[in-house]
Amino acid sequence: MFVSSDSISRGRIRLDDLQHEQEWTQDAAYADSKLAMAALAFALARRWPDVLSRSTPRRTTSTCRKRC
Repeated sequence: MFVSSDSISRGRIRLDDLQHEQEWTQDAAYADSKLAMAALAFALARRWPDVLSRSTPRRTTSTCRKRC
């Protein structure tokens, strides 16, 4: 399971600047990392259809039910 966030809608994966050397903000780095995690979950699901792969916002996981 990959923990995602609603911020993926603001994420952009820039293959020419994965380390955010040109323009770094904490919010952009977080959104981009969550988008990458969601993309990885989809890629794994496509590559290995027999393996369960999910990407879900943090607030929906069972470990977060009491805190979120």
